[in-house]
Amino acid sequence: MKLYELSKDYQRILDAIEDAEGELTEEQLAELLEVEDGFRTKVESIGKLIKSVAADVEAIKTERKRLADRQGTLSRKSEWLKRYLLQALCATGTKKVKGQVLTVSLRKAPVSCEVLDAAEVPDDFKREFVEVKVDRNGIIGHFKATGEQLPGVRMVTDKQIVSIR
Repeated sequence: MKLYELSKDYQRILDAIEDAEGELTEEQLAELLEVEDGFRTKVESIGKLIKSVAADVEAIKTERKRLADRQGTLSRKSEWLKRYLLQALCATGTKKVKGQVLTVSLRKAPVSCEVLDAAEVPDDFKREFVEVKVDRNGIIGHFKATGEQLPGVRMVTDKQIVSIR
């Protein structure tokens, strides 16, 4: 049986007990215990599934970080090797080396621009970016300390979350 079905059955039984002003028949008690047991079992199973999925998420985060670190290391190594090769080719005056598998050659780089003093650059070639970020943690701290609700925000104090220990 699905959790939402168990929830409906559980509520239906509780409503029936309330309608009977708290008097339970043996049949109602047996049904309540059966539904409650099924409900608790299902909730625990879903809780276990949540913990398993959360562990997978953490493993993926860890692996992504490891791969990103590895990517950075390999990128830096590749750039160092290119600079090393450029230095060796320039030092020997070699423009091209043809191998069995590949050819290494020097070529002219595309035009690039180095900004020496941004203040001297004409305004037509400048872009201004303004980004405003709200300090939500600061607002929460202020609310907890003073109880004051700041304009432009709504403090959510009645939200519930699931805790799995």
